[in-house]
Amino acid sequence: MDPSMQASAQQQLQQLQSQLGGQEITQENVAKLEQQKRQAEEMKVQMLTQICTPEALQRLQTVKLVKPTVYSTVEMEILNAAKNGRLGGKIGEEVVKGMLERAGLSTVTKVKFQRKRDPFDSDDDNDDDLM
Repeated sequence: MDPSMQASAQQQLQQLQSQLGGQEITQENVAKLEQQKRQAEEMKVQMLTQICTPEALQRLQTVKLVKPTVYSTVEMEILNAAKNGRLGGKIGEEVVKGMLERAGLSTVTKVKFQRKRDPFDSDDDNDDDLM
């Protein structure tokens, strides 16, 4: 087995042990953990459908495909706002856009090209002096 794969497998094993709280790793325990993760994810989705408009949900799902880390940041922000009672109704697409901008999705990257100049090329474009 490749050393990097072995290290990855060891890390996953340690993560499972920490999640089980020292219990023995069995298929039953692993299945319970996976079931709990699925239930937590379903609960998040259900809460988001109650909190957001369909357009906002569509935008979030699109972002989830492209940048999962940004999605999870915005998702947690929305869920925390709902838990703390800071929402005054359903969240629309414009609010989600603002959250995404704050989370870093809409950062525009500019690329600037610098070409090397020939040392004999003058900066002016007037070539009349050459005739």
